[in-house]
Amino acid sequence: MILASHMIIGVAAARLVPNNPYLGFFLGIVSHFIVDAIPHSEYPLRSVIFDKDGRVVNMSWNKDFMLDLLKISADIIIGAGLVFIIFKTNINNDVHAILAGIAGGVFPDGLQFLYFKIKKEPLIAIQKFHQAIQAKNIFSAKGGSASGGKNKLYQGILMQIIIAAAAIFASMLLRN
Repeated sequence: MILASHMIIGVAAARLVPNNPYLGFFLGIVSHFIVDAIPHSEYPLRSVIFDKDGRVVNMSWNKDFMLDLLKISADIIIGAGLVFIIFKTNINNDVHAILAGIAGGVFPDGLQFLYFKIKKEPLIAIQKFHQAIQAKNIFSAKGGSASGGKNKLYQGILMQIIIAAAAIFASMLLRN
């Protein structure tokens, strides 16, 4: 999932416990792993280094990393903007839940970056779990023909929109 999706879904989860930002943060983390288990698409990062099994094992520090950092930053800014647009009706009451959900929703991916650079426990165990839970990226634009790949990418984006909308709807139903 892209970070914007993780942020929206994390906030939807955290809003279920608006008076407990610590539990909201935890629910954001849990939501991250749950939705990562659903097939989805992601934008490619050019600075990642893969092992022979196709798993990401590191990120190189080069011009590609700077471009990826811009892409990731745009994802975070767009995600935060969407969160505040979607959940603006209760922003004054839910600001702590919103911030906890944003942080919890993206926290596991931040730990991945730390793992790439440190590779020590508990980051090793968390990375193994993250990789085990991650769904096969069946919507990848890399697979199949050019048009088939683009269709799969659009299907993956549509899947993230549907999942995020379902999380928002469930959050609103459960809060009322």
